[in-house]
Amino acid sequence: RTGLNPRMLLMTIAISTGVAMATPIGTPPKTLVYSRGGYRFTDFLRLGTPMLLLSTVLGVILIPAFFG
Repeated sequence: RTGLNPRMLLMTIAISTGVAMATPIGTPPKTLVYSRGGYRFTDFLRLGTPMLLLSTVLGVILIPAFFG
């Protein structure tokens, strides 16, 4: 037993699966946009990495505050 709130762990998993933004192979819709839209892999890295870092920082701060 970890002594952690199970809702906090479940919210961490749910939110982390939704923020796969740094690569076009993170989710099937991104793969379709990548192939049809003419985007490059670096386009996803350039725009997705800052969003991923921001989501990580906010998640680390806010998830324990609301569900801890």
